Amino acid sequence: INKNHNHHNYNQNNQNNRNDYDYTTQAFLILFAVRLISTFFNNVADCDEIYNYWEPTHYLTHGTGFQTWEYSPEFALRSYSYVGFHALFVKFAGLFTNDKITIFYFLRAILAIICSLCETIFVSGICQKFGNKVGFLTLIFLCGSSGMFISSTSFLPSSFAMCGLAACFGFWLSSKYPAAITFAALSTIGSCWPFVAITFIPLAIDSLISYSLINSILVATCSGSFFLFLTSLVDKYYYGFWTIPLWNILKYNAFSDNSGGSTLYGVEPWTFYFINGFLNFNIVFYLALISIPVILLFGSRSKIFQNSQYYALKSLVYVIPLFLWLIVMLRLPHKEERFLFVIYPVICLSAALVVATISSFLISLLTQFAKSYEKIIKAITFIAILLCCIIFISFSISRIIALQTNYSAPIKVFEFLARNELQNGLQPNHPLPGTITICVGKEWYRFPSTFFMPGERFRFEFIKSGFTGELPKHYSKINGTTIIHEDFNDQNREESSRYVSDDTCHYLIDLDFATQSEPHYYQLANWEIVYSASFLDAANSPSLQRSFWIPFSSNKLNRFNSYYLLRN
Repeated sequence: INKNHNHHNYNQNNQNNRNDYDYTTQAFLILFAVRLISTFFNNVADCDEIYNYWEPTHYLTHGTGFQTWEYSPEFALRSYSYVGFHALFVKFAGLFTNDKITIFYFLRAILAIICSLCETIFVSGICQKFGNKVGFLTLIFLCGSSGMFISSTSFLPSSFAMCGLAACFGFWLSSKYPAAITFAALSTIGSCWPFVAITFIPLAIDSLISYSLINSILVATCSGSFFLFLTSLVDKYYYGFWTIPLWNILKYNAFSDNSGGSTLYGVEPWTFYFINGFLNFNIVFYLALISIPVILLFGSRSKIFQNSQYYALKSLVYVIPLFLWLIVMLRLPHKEERFLFVIYPVICLSAALVVATISSFLISLLTQFAKSYEKIIKAITFIAILLCCIIFISFSISRIIALQTNYSAPIKVFEFLARNELQNGLQPNHPLPGTITICVGKEWYRFPSTFFMPGERFRFEFIKSGFTGELPKHYSKINGTTIIHEDFNDQNREESSRYVSDDTCHYLIDLDFATQSEPHYYQLANWEIVYSASFLDAANSPSLQRSFWIPFSSNKLNRFNSYYLLRN
């Protein structure tokens, strides 16, 4: 009897493993399909992404690019290990093509694959911990979120940290503590963003209690030391001396006096993240915010937590990182959308737990009074959940379409410039022999990177505009990463050395609107329009119609300006 019983368990375990494998494979394919769409349709919305990550990567692989003050050895706030890792994929792609725009999208596709793999680990861990219902809801929220659409293929440390956190939580939920701790260390050190460590505090406490005090400390010490040594070694090579950018950026943001720090780049009210959370996750964001009270109130009567108050309370460790991160981010005056990327997976998990917990509780409660109507109650609950998911996905798709319709002009214009006007740089004397200068003024922060400049003879420059902050400068061709320049500062002071005269520009890219302080270049006699695309006039468009694409209404009420490619 024991032999038969063991054989039955063995077959059952194999069947369960096979089902898990099938579900995991399907989850990855669904996630990758959505992330691949993001590869080609995600806008480059953050100038930090361009000048602090795409540009140094282009310099490491092609020898040209822009350097920001953060990469000056005097400050060393950024790690070359992060961009160096991505530069390996660029070098690999360069073996097959010289087309830099193709390489740009190839690297984005790599980011999509990495994100999909990490999300799959995350969903798999959720299925093991809370069951397929919570796992499936999380998968829907991950795939349907406009926030994940944006962050998954963004070349940013916060996106890297987000992927690391997803994998970390996936292993944590599966009780694979060594792997979880390792990914926590990789997420924090590899991204060179020390603040991410806050989200792993619950993991640290849980591993010390549930895993092993000695083993937890050993794994954390070994993995942390390994990643820190590796990144420091890379930075020693590029900066020319031993430095730890992880500490430098923490010191700059957390311990700067009033004359410096991140507040130089703008401050936002506390409502910023709540508005942004709605734009990127709509109803899911606010469902996530009520996760703790819902689990406390209904968890003990929900099958999700095995009808156990203890299990429900213990499960709070997986949603607490969301609130820890929000508390810290809300206290910082300088706020940006990308700062929330890190906890996007936790938002999806928290919302999924809320939906699953409430639905399970309601089914349990209502069937007590109407046992004979159990199937009808379950069907109604399923329809309610389905309607919530449809509303969520509809808002998310509307948001993605709005972003693409309203803000895709810069990439369209620069791609037209490279492909059509400059003919990919394949003809050495087209449009003129020698160096061709492409300029921008106030639109400097929407430049999609030097990957859209076909070759070295096409040089991107800045002309004076109404912007009075510090612009990046070209890397020096020799020893560019080790030279300390006198015209870099950490106070966001304008440096006049960055500008060229517009008379020297062969092409100018400019967004024209009625109230600008700069000249209306397209009206001047020495400039002719080569190409233009529509770009949203946010100031004169209704907030709802510009934030979400509403059929008929958005096209009718939104106002657009022209994003010009001009030829001298």
